Amino acid sequence: MLNYLKNSAAAFTTKRERGFAMTEVILAIVIGVGLIVGGIVAFGNAQLSSNFSDASRALVSVSSETRAYWRNDANFNTANEQTLINAGAVSKNLLVDLDADGAVDIALPYDGQVTVAVNGANDQEFDVTVTWAEGSKASALCARLGAPIIDGGIGPMGTDYRVASTCAGATPTVTATYGR
Repeated sequence: MLNYLKNSAAAFTTKRERGFAMTEVILAIVIGVGLIVGGIVAFGNAQLSSNFSDASRALVSVSSETRAYWRNDANFNTANEQTLINAGAVSKNLLVDLDADGAVDIALPYDGQVTVAVNGANDQEFDVTVTWAEGSKASALCARLGAPIIDGGIGPMGTDYRVASTCAGATPTVTATYGR
């Protein structure tokens, strides 16, 4: 009887196949590549969001410090970034010598250079301008910072300002005009 069971069991078993089928391998490769590409895209978006937050915070700080520094003056005729830097009104992590002239500049991500000047049309307003170097990767950051807002609203560069931007082309630029 034992001999019969051994023979009958052998007749019903097949040789066990090892390894993966071609479709399983292709499916695993597609899923792996999808995860890698998705991770790269997510990292790029997170990095842009971080740079946007840093730039926004810096520009709000520069505009607030400019208003505070010249609050007792009749106008903003003497407003400039070097006065803010010399007064210690700009965070140290924003100070970099971008143009190798020996003087530090206010810098944003992707080497954006910040300048502060009186508005040419109205001495009761000042402009904060960010200009990025030619060939920089700043066009997406420029577009987010230069997003138009309704006057008097809150935007990425503070409150109550007007914005003009040129994000396409060789040197992306964003200018925000602030009043008292």
